[in-house]
Amino acid sequence: MTFDDGYADNLWNAKPLLEKYEVPATVFVASGSVDNNGFWWDELEQALLQPSKLPKSLQLNVHDRLYEWPTTNLNQRQHAYLAIHKILLPLRVIDRDQLMAELFAWADLDKIERSDNRPLTTAELMKLAQSEFVDIGAHTVTHASLSILSRDDQIREIDGSRKKLTAILGSPVDTFSYPYGKFTSDTIDIVKASGFEMALTCEKNAVQVGADQFQLGRFEVGDWEGEEFKDHLYEFFRTL
Repeated sequence: MTFDDGYADNLWNAKPLLEKYEVPATVFVASGSVDNNGFWWDELEQALLQPSKLPKSLQLNVHDRLYEWPTTNLNQRQHAYLAIHKILLPLRVIDRDQLMAELFAWADLDKIERSDNRPLTTAELMKLAQSEFVDIGAHTVTHASLSILSRDDQIREIDGSRKKLTAILGSPVDTFSYPYGKFTSDTIDIVKASGFEMALTCEKNAVQVGADQFQLGRFEVGDWEGEEFKDHLYEFFRTL
């Protein structure tokens, strides 16, 4: 099994079950999230979906294009959340952070420390890595969409994530997963040059003998009830 991003629930919820049923797993951690309050999409949720009262509409100027959404009820806010998520995803970190600051100012909110749905701390990451059933992999520094970055920025994201996680854990981190499943041929070359031994995509493919070690597929698990999950498992194994 694999888990992306590096949320604390990988330690507190997943690890006990993995150990109970002796299921090996790899947790791919975005190194820049460690000891931080959350990812940008968590902050977007905090500003747009959690407050009981917000202004009636929201305007954002993104690269000289003005967007506007009504925000008077939950349905409108949810629509705005999905639209803004799509807009923010491909932006540079500095541009996204600026827009998030504008969004919190609009909502008249301060970012608060989250007690749940948050990334791992350094101590939690080290504790998770001590499990004989859990390996730690890298997932860039900032969870960047690598295919839209320059080569130098990709190197900083990929090599930087490996170095920071290796420093925290005191042992090599040699597996990688591409955030959002986005990568180019340059990305693969950088992952290899950074010392990783394999990398995982988001493509729905079985790992078989002879598979490209830097384009390994995975089967995504959705937010399914037990019976639906069981049906999907049968389909996954049928594909194998």
